[in-house]
Amino acid sequence: LIILLYGLQSWVPTMLLRVYEWDLIQSGRVYGLIAMLAGSAGVLSGPIVLRLMSNNDIRAPHFKLAIFGISMATLSLIMLPFQPNVNIALIFVTLASFFVTLPLAGTSSAMVIVSPNRIRGVITGIYVVITSIFGLVLGPFLVASSTDFIFQDPTAVAKSLALVSVLIGPIGIFFMLKGINYFGEMKNV
Repeated sequence: LIILLYGLQSWVPTMLLRVYEWDLIQSGRVYGLIAMLAGSAGVLSGPIVLRLMSNNDIRAPHFKLAIFGISMATLSLIMLPFQPNVNIALIFVTLASFFVTLPLAGTSSAMVIVSPNRIRGVITGIYVVITSIFGLVLGPFLVASSTDFIFQDPTAVAKSLALVSVLIGPIGIFFMLKGINYFGEMKNV
């Protein structure tokens, strides 16, 4: 999930420059506004959705919300390279920005819930460091590598975002499904 987030944040402005021939200032302003509004809406909506899921006795809601967020972000990014119109492309960027951030609070809180009290801070710190390193390194790198080595076309940034999401999304879903199986029987998860 974090890999998709950092890949998206790193490469959408470049996609707007290369594919839709926007200038740097316009790309930064528009995507910055999208990231701020849609990303914030996703992060703030996540706990509300989790509470609704918990109130409806949905088992392992943190993991199921993450699966939903990953699925929808991946689907949005898969649709991105097929958009000839920049405005429609930005709708898919907005959707991806929302759904990739939707489960973030839930995945962090799931780590706290399943950790013993005495090591919750350490576990949370390790989680943040590991996900940040993997996200910051792999997200931008995988998109750039796909653009340069697979598509060999500097205007294929949207295709690279789609490819990375197709590869990374199912891995994230796999691990969330494992989380449901492992932690699903716990009363508080």
